[in-house]
Amino acid sequence: MGNVSWERKTYLSQMIAQTQSNARYDEAAKKLLGNKIVLAHILKACAAEYGACTVDEIAERYIQGEPQIGVVGVHKDESNVQATSPVVSGATVEDGSLTEGKVYSIWICTNPPKEFQNTITRYAIQPECLVGQAVERKENYDLLSVVMVCLGEPEMEGYTGLLEFLEVLLSQDRTADEKRNILEDKFHVPMTEQFESEVQEMCNLSEGVYEKGLERGIECVARNMIRADKPYDEIEILTGIPYEDLIRLADEMCEKV
Repeated sequence: MGNVSWERKTYLSQMIAQTQSNARYDEAAKKLLGNKIVLAHILKACAAEYGACTVDEIAERYIQGEPQIGVVGVHKDESNVQATSPVVSGATVEDGSLTEGKVYSIWICTNPPKEFQNTITRYAIQPECLVGQAVERKENYDLLSVVMVCLGEPEMEGYTGLLEFLEVLLSQDRTADEKRNILEDKFHVPMTEQFESEVQEMCNLSEGVYEKGLERGIECVARNMIRADKPYDEIEILTGIPYEDLIRLADEMCEKV
């Protein structure tokens, strides 16, 4: 790494670059989740109305038109989408689908707390009679469900079905070839040219996010060692940052004091 040119960056510029990388990665993830076959897997596992359908049936019969990603709201005044048309929206990875007047808001959490990993939890509206014993038909109030899909490590309990499917699809550690092989062989996902390119794009962005995060971490280590008055040659060996760039980094730190 000592041969790699080290760009002098302020903390703010690093944050801007990281945010841009994260935004591109998020956009790539939403494009993948907008694929009809991917949406069909999600709906089958999360929406009770689709539980008895096959993935192909959901994709071909119930997802009408092309899913719209990040451009259509779920509020009735913001959307003119047909009742069975899925929508992927939100700043993170969110999937809301409208079906027979019911709204599903499905959140995919790629890095949840350990106790929530490899779990799928549905939250629904339930009646609570505060005064009296009025009884309402379920279809009149069961109009919104929130589903939390929390991904986890392959070796943890519960790693199967949709959780395995999405972990493979959204993994930042697996190569594009590994993803393609698993999705095609185990989950029978047809590898169209467009889908393959979207998987490859996401893998490339994953590497970029990792590299930028690694770069920030290395510079943080260098800054801490400079503050601790460690010899520059020792810092250079440990971090791979050239000696002259360490001098500039130290000068920059002095200017901020």
